[in-house]
Amino acid sequence: MTPPNSTDAQPDAEEDRGDTHVGRWATAAFVATSALFVMAWPYIVPDVEPGYPLTERAVVMPDGTFRMTMNVTERELWVPFDMGQGQLVDFGDAPDLLLKRYVIRAPGGAKDLGAVSLGEADATQGGDWVEDAVVDGDWMNTAMERWYEYSMSNHLLTTKRHTYAIRRSDETTAYFQVESYYCDPPGSGCMTVRYRLGE
Repeated sequence: MTPPNSTDAQPDAEEDRGDTHVGRWATAAFVATSALFVMAWPYIVPDVEPGYPLTERAVVMPDGTFRMTMNVTERELWVPFDMGQGQLVDFGDAPDLLLKRYVIRAPGGAKDLGAVSLGEADATQGGDWVEDAVVDGDWMNTAMERWYEYSMSNHLLTTKRHTYAIRRSDETTAYFQVESYYCDPPGSGCMTVRYRLGE
């Protein structure tokens, strides 16, 4: 059997040294890129809507509207909110809104009035009242189904700032906008609504 020629083995050795050299450069480039990404992260993260601290009762705003921030992180439990009382109530107390994650229901019916201010909102405008219904196996109100824009790049929800009219259990009307889906301290799952009571 003929022993391998040393000149035949030399290219393989050079190839191995070349692969090792490329591997080291690739590792160094990866580490450097990772470090730059970490340092740049605060500057490239998109601005999100301000978060609000949870409130036990609705806060009266300077313009006479109300703001309420609720924890809606539970996947199975609806959060019942009474706008007149300005607080969360029991499920059986005829709440005005029911919230779960990013889903909003209005047991008395709702309509999307579009991008109008709370002060100009008029329930006689817009389309028909929409009742809560089961869609794809869960309750929702399709009038308020897409109150947000969803970003595929950063997975954040941004409110469309539409105003919605709802019928309350006492047959009066209320108007609200979703101000944010984020908390203070930071996090998701805090629904902040700003609203006014109508007649």
